[in-house]
Amino acid sequence: MVKRLSKFISTTLHNANYISEQDLPIYTYCFEYILENLSFTVFILFYSMFLKRISIGIIFLSILMSIRSFAGGIHAPTKQLCNILSYGISMITIAVASAVTTRFEFLWIPTFFISCFVIKLLCPIDTPNKRLDNQQKSKLKGYCNITLIIFIILFSIFYLSDMVLYYGTISICFLIVSTSVMLGHINNQRSIKHES
Repeated sequence: MVKRLSKFISTTLHNANYISEQDLPIYTYCFEYILENLSFTVFILFYSMFLKRISIGIIFLSILMSIRSFAGGIHAPTKQLCNILSYGISMITIAVASAVTTRFEFLWIPTFFISCFVIKLLCPIDTPNKRLDNQQKSKLKGYCNITLIIFIILFSIFYLSDMVLYYGTISICFLIVSTSVMLGHINNQRSIKHES
């Protein structure tokens, strides 16, 4: 459905002479990307509201969309697998966060700071299909560092306010992102060896 809607929007813009025939595939891809992200965001927000965990959903989305955008990470081999993993991990995280965070309070500080260290050390992760040059890497690393500082401040505020649900959720989300970053780094090292 998203693919058809993206194609429809692009074709409509092309027929109205806003985009050229040559640019049609690029616009179709961009609209598909935007609509997929929008539908994912809306789904997560409604799912969070349904479970009465909207704050967890907002924390999850803010971390996933900001840190993952700048740090990168592993990419699933197919779009279908990517969707299954993204929706599955999101739904499980939001569903179990309140139960898990209070039971394992002692884990969240080390988990968060180790995850921050891994992300800072390895980011940004590019892909074999789109390698980043040094300037792009430097820019993304800068954005990632700023975002990390913001979340360190938020984590500290929640910790000092004894809001274990929120700082625990931040830790879980950072663990997910840092795992993706590590797997992406490993995958990149393998692909670089195969390219050599």
